[in-house]
Amino acid sequence: MPRQLHNAAQPLVGLFSPARDSAEAQGLQQTENSIDGERLEQQIAWHRVWGHWPALASQLNSDDHDYSKLTRQSSLKKMQGLMQVKAIQEIHAALVDVSVQHLWLKGPLLSKRLYDDFTVRSSVDLDFIVGPNKVSAADQCLRALGYVPMHINDVDVSWSVICFYLKDLSYRHPATGVCVELHWRWDIFPSMMPMLFDDAYSRCRTMQVGKHLMPVMGLEDEFIYLCMHGAKSCWARLQWLLDIQALTLQGDLDWKIIESRATALGTLPDIVTALLLVEKVFEQSVDVNFIGAHRCSPIVQRNLSVCLQTWSACDYPPLQARLLHRLRMRQSLRHKVDFFMRRLISVDDALLLPESLQTPVTTTLLWPLLFCTRVLLRKPAVLSN
Repeated sequence: MPRQLHNAAQPLVGLFSPARDSAEAQGLQQTENSIDGERLEQQIAWHRVWGHWPALASQLNSDDHDYSKLTRQSSLKKMQGLMQVKAIQEIHAALVDVSVQHLWLKGPLLSKRLYDDFTVRSSVDLDFIVGPNKVSAADQCLRALGYVPMHINDVDVSWSVICFYLKDLSYRHPATGVCVELHWRWDIFPSMMPMLFDDAYSRCRTMQVGKHLMPVMGLEDEFIYLCMHGAKSCWARLQWLLDIQALTLQGDLDWKIIESRATALGTLPDIVTALLLVEKVFEQSVDVNFIGAHRCSPIVQRNLSVCLQTWSACDYPPLQARLLHRLRMRQSLRHKVDFFMRRLISVDDALLLPESLQTPVTTTLLWPLLFCTRVLLRKPAVLSN
């Protein structure tokens, strides 16, 4: 069994320790003979560690009924993962046919690279990113394959507004149930990770899947992206941290490149926080030179405190706390302006304008009027960011 799969069980097993206070254990109940199966299922589902169930089962005293139920669930997730791999190949071929450059993010391809198995990581949807000028072409590819937009199908909204106020669009295939997210930014706030798609694509790697060569992010870019992705959500899911641990154990990351690139992007605190969490949660020493210089910085310590309180809670922090965390993650004035512009102004405000007038400039200038009108008319949010 790969070391990563075995280590996946350790943090969750800790949640069931009789020595833990009941409140600290978030309501997990353990008797002398067995573990609360319902709560265990909730934890596994939330942390998206279905692929690690065999390792977890070997260390927990679950009864036969719970074991059988969770094993069936784990097998079902594996089948869904294989369906996603087939969908990836179909989407990739369609994008290549129309010359749309793209990068696959996370998902089964990351699972294969980290755990030598497409199905260890449980993914709700498939994520890929394209350049901002290729969003419409990628959208047409997905529609041609039968994917239906989950929010914009019956909405008259311009692509310029969509691309400015949103970071992705969601699609679902009605026949297979496979969900896809089409990204054109790494985050809703560009200042969170101001890496240009063209730069990331120029450093991409490829991996063989069937007869296709799939483009994925370069090693160091991927590590930076995964750290940013986990940090913005307070590392609420254990699987995200397992990915970071697996990447550090592989030993092929260039830490000097990561430090230099992350410093330029403003994401170095995310990197340090992730590595300190790996040390704390998995009781594993991480030998990276730049950790020491940033270990005690106020932003890293604040992030670390928030994340340690969150990852085992089976939920995200309350919205207000989450937004405050996102605001404080970057110290630049650009991020503060970025944050308020994209939180105060909703893409739904633009829907009150004729499509020909829907631009980021007109929406921003008319926002007070549009917002008041939407509130007075009680227009529901359709595309809210």
